[in-house]
Amino acid sequence: MKKYLLVFSFYMMLAATGHASEPVENEQSLITSVLTLKSIIHNALNEKQARSELGKIPNTQPFMKNGQYVGHQLIVNGKLAGIYRVRYQQNTPVLAAYSTVPLKVRNATKMYKAYRATLLKHHKEASYNHFDLGNGITAELSKKLRSLSIFVSRKNN
Repeated sequence: MKKYLLVFSFYMMLAATGHASEPVENEQSLITSVLTLKSIIHNALNEKQARSELGKIPNTQPFMKNGQYVGHQLIVNGKLAGIYRVRYQQNTPVLAAYSTVPLKVRNATKMYKAYRATLLKHHKEASYNHFDLGNGITAELSKKLRSLSIFVSRKNN
């Protein structure tokens, strides 16, 4: 009996360590993305600077539509996973965002829970799904039925 328990615990240990790095990588990529979006808003980067900053996020590349730069796309395992965009008013960034591509409802819900837990771990929640990033900047986590978005902007006074 002890032999079977030892073998079972050994397999469980292997299974746990095999999948342990994936959530850490996802958590780190989320935090990197949020901090990059915060940097764009905080430092009031122009379009060229913001484009360069978004290019520093791993697995991203510029997204062109009709010959015009629209944002950066996130490519995971050879597939489009999401897009980063920045909205400007009078050459000043007012909103930096990341949105996923349409997902299955259960995957969107699972991802929402993981994103929320990660943001709660690293940032204080000012109000429901609004996280204080410091320097007067907030990140809003928004879930639609089949997609997720993170909007980073200055706090409204």
